[in-house]
Amino acid sequence: MAGDMKDFKELYTSSFVEHGPTAKGVGWQDADVQRRRFHMLMDDNQYGVASILDVGCGYGELVEFLNRTKRQWFNHVKYVGIDVVPEMIDVARARYQSIRSESRFVLSTRRFEQADVRDWGPHDQVAEQDIYDLVVCSGALRFHDMPEQLAMLDAMWAMTGKVLAFNTRHADAYLGDLSMILARFGSNNWRVRHDYGLDDMTVVVKR
Repeated sequence: MAGDMKDFKELYTSSFVEHGPTAKGVGWQDADVQRRRFHMLMDDNQYGVASILDVGCGYGELVEFLNRTKRQWFNHVKYVGIDVVPEMIDVARARYQSIRSESRFVLSTRRFEQADVRDWGPHDQVAEQDIYDLVVCSGALRFHDMPEQLAMLDAMWAMTGKVLAFNTRHADAYLGDLSMILARFGSNNWRVRHDYGLDDMTVVVKR
């Protein structure tokens, strides 16, 4: 796993150095593709949500997206973004610090940390402060093999208080694995969408 993680971080760091804090810098085709995935991840998932964990947050673009599209709600939400690439976290923090807002609450509830979601403690001993109403993951599963993806999903589900939303490939071979993945969550409240014109699918699981 260590070698795969090193390759993964090198790939993203190289892309980020080349393209900077843009959609291409985090591996997406363009900003429109990035936004369409955000729409799928956040579609009707914000109700009753007061905290978000953004796994693989990159340079913090989900914060900007939510500021633009759901500001009235997002102004009152605690947000934490994590990523394994330190350069991205540095940029995300700088972007956050440049935000001007009249609300001290908003400024105090946006945080970015360099971290691997699998390292956030034993999954059966997650502290209450590490439980988030909504856990989202856009793109971070793409370059991991199945055992690593399952470990990441298990860690994310352990920190999910209400809703887990993630996107991943929807190739025919992967669709067969989806039933096994969904069974791990032990929830009958889920939906899968791959009708938005992109080569992936969005999965939403609720407790």
